[in-house]
Amino acid sequence: NLLLPFLDTYQIGRDQDVYMAKTDIRLNNANQLVLRFNQQNFTGNNNENGGPLSVEEHWGNSVAKTTTFSGSLISTLSPTIINEFRFQFGRDREPGEANSDVTEARIQTGGGFLQLGRNNFSPRETTIKRVQLIDVVSLTHGAHSFKFGADFNFDRVFNFFPGLFSGQYTFNSYALFAANTPASFTQNFARAGTSGGTTHPDLNEFGVFIQDDWR
Repeated sequence: NLLLPFLDTYQIGRDQDVYMAKTDIRLNNANQLVLRFNQQNFTGNNNENGGPLSVEEHWGNSVAKTTTFSGSLISTLSPTIINEFRFQFGRDREPGEANSDVTEARIQTGGGFLQLGRNNFSPRETTIKRVQLIDVVSLTHGAHSFKFGADFNFDRVFNFFPGLFSGQYTFNSYALFAANTPASFTQNFARAGTSGGTTHPDLNEFGVFIQDDWR
């Protein structure tokens, strides 16, 4: 039987490690510095594809590695003025891996498609690099408590999604699969003037605000 080598059992699971560090530093009587570091490593073993009719080579690991370094500096500029500066540097990398480099094949079983080879959207990746800067000034004057500030956020995004770029064969029965007679073959190609499966949906956000609490 041509399919026996593909029908072994395999494991599906999730592993995650999280690391965090924080420190508070009193620079002087007027300045307090807080720093935080966070690292999260996640692996979804054979999580890249769903369904009971997918063999192991049709799956792949879903990976997420997130690193964040953030902090704040709180400065007492006078008895009535406090400034808080916050920052964040982060990276979130989420590749989807593939267990095979063989072109995907789907075989009609009568109860759905048995799926062999590499699934048609892997390997893939989405990675976001972020820089965020926030500054807020608090000012007390008589019955008024003013706050004003700005929030700047910059995301640099790498997205790679090769949907059907590696092709897909469809067979209408086991017998036609054994006879190497597909009913169809589907494959996507990058159009001229495009970047194919790669995009960069970068984001720049700028915000300002002013607030007055009057009591």
